[in-house]
Amino acid sequence: MRITRYMLVAITIISILGCASVQKTVSNAQPTAQLRYVSPKELENKFGANYEENPFIAPSTLLTGQPNDFLVLELRYYIPKPARVEVDATITGIGPKTARILNAAALKEYLAGYSLGTDTGFASANAKVRASILNRYCLPSEVYDANRGDHLFYIVIICPHLYPSGSRVVGRVFIDGEEFASIDEELPSK
Repeated sequence: MRITRYMLVAITIISILGCASVQKTVSNAQPTAQLRYVSPKELENKFGANYEENPFIAPSTLLTGQPNDFLVLELRYYIPKPARVEVDATITGIGPKTARILNAAALKEYLAGYSLGTDTGFASANAKVRASILNRYCLPSEVYDANRGDHLFYIVIICPHLYPSGSRVVGRVFIDGEEFASIDEELPSK
């Protein structure tokens, strides 16, 4: 009986010392990021086929048609700690016309211009769906502070409708000043 007691005490002490000697591992996880072009068809499948509810489809009217296109990039990234994220993207090969990123606030403002003077469609209940999608998925700003974890945003680039053949989408993503993703891809023909 005494031997069993001593063995239990010895096993307990060894177990405690064994636990105390285990080193805690520190995560050396690095940020990761991906940037890719998203086709209009993919956006329609995910968010709807009309601009009244899908904020990533450029609106058009009977009077003006569709003066601009929205080209959309998907940004997925992981950061192990809070960091500053910077996004730069444009369309090249469109001549003197310009292309620029529409962050969440700018896109809301742009889309609001198409709801003025209407009492159906664009300004209807679909506005709540559109606003929900914008708040969840649209890039908050070209430069912003992000919390740790996984993130998914869509970057909307507004450019002239019917951009020329050979136009390219060019973009880069920086996390705390270091480039983690880039794209330089020819756009599909219209």
